[in-house]
Amino acid sequence: MTSDMKRGMFVTMFYIILDSRTRAINFASAGHNPMILYRGKTKEVYFLKPKGFPVGIDLPEEEMFSKSLALQRISLEKDDMLVIYTDGITEAMNPDKAQFGETRLVQVIKDNSHLTPQEFVEQLNLAIAQFTRGAEQNDDITVVAIKEKMRAESVEFKFRKKLLTWWKSKGFP
Repeated sequence: MTSDMKRGMFVTMFYIILDSRTRAINFASAGHNPMILYRGKTKEVYFLKPKGFPVGIDLPEEEMFSKSLALQRISLEKDDMLVIYTDGITEAMNPDKAQFGETRLVQVIKDNSHLTPQEFVEQLNLAIAQFTRGAEQNDDITVVAIKEKMRAESVEFKFRKKLLTWWKSKGFP
């Protein structure tokens, strides 16, 4: 990838692995914006930003990139929402050159946390459009929203129940 990039350019990345059984995520960042975690139960917001350099940055030592990456893990609870976004959202400008910013983004998350991820993204797009009032944007606007629908214990219970049903259907004692 870096061989196709012009001098002075770089790419940020956010990498997430969702464990559907334990309802936990493992994540790492290569210089990307923080991921926002909204805890549905407590209505608190957390910015999750593991260490890591963007891809394409000239570092003094070659191994600095791999040494700087930090893998983190968090467990999700019912009604938690994760929002991963590009800086095109927070840097979206209105005709007065004011930026949408993290404060507005967090408020949209709080105000719409009860919605499905798709409905949330639609509301976020609407909020950005209302704020920018048709001003031309110079960066991509990308967002991924993930909302937890159940607790890990519920997943485990369903799995065990399914396994027990299968076990009995095979005639095992």
